[in-house]
Amino acid sequence: MIVFNIFIVIINISSIIFAFFIYKKKLDTRYMNKGILDEVKHSINELIVSLNETTLHTVTLSETKVTQLKQCIGEAEVKLKQLEFRLKNFEKREIKAKDTIKQTIDIKSDSIENEIPFFYKPESIFLRSEVIRDEISTKDTILKKELEFEKTQFEKLTIIEKIKYLNNKGLTPSEIRTQLSIDAGEFDFLVNIEGINLKF
Repeated sequence: MIVFNIFIVIINISSIIFAFFIYKKKLDTRYMNKGILDEVKHSINELIVSLNETTLHTVTLSETKVTQLKQCIGEAEVKLKQLEFRLKNFEKREIKAKDTIKQTIDIKSDSIENEIPFFYKPESIFLRSEVIRDEISTKDTILKKELEFEKTQFEKLTIIEKIKYLNNKGLTPSEIRTQLSIDAGEFDFLVNIEGINLKF
């Protein structure tokens, strides 16, 4: 009977030890899984923070570029208005110079014709011709200098400013592309992105 009781005690102790190890293993597995989940959560949080920083940087950079682009467009419009004003003044001066030259030639011609019947002096006619030629040459020189100045100002413009200027001058898209040496694809892209209203 004593042996049987001892045997029962041993079996109970063994069962308790076995149950303890099984429970311990479950606890270890649970804590291990929790640790893995914590690491995954930490990695996901870091990834979200990184994506937010990247997105914020991209948005800030885009806003900066847009601001710079608006500033460039504003400066280009100011330069274009200044150039248009100068061109209008130049055209007025050109018309006035041509009228002055024409009036001078008409006056000199009338004066010579009136004097010839009474005082036919070849040397006087020659001198008057020289004066008229000098006046025409001087005015032509002034016009050439003004044209060269306007051409220099035109070369300083950006490609967009040149397209707007030539369009306002009445050139067709084909003529503008030829003068600026750009293909149709690039021309259409620039016209669309700037919203230029072509006259032809």
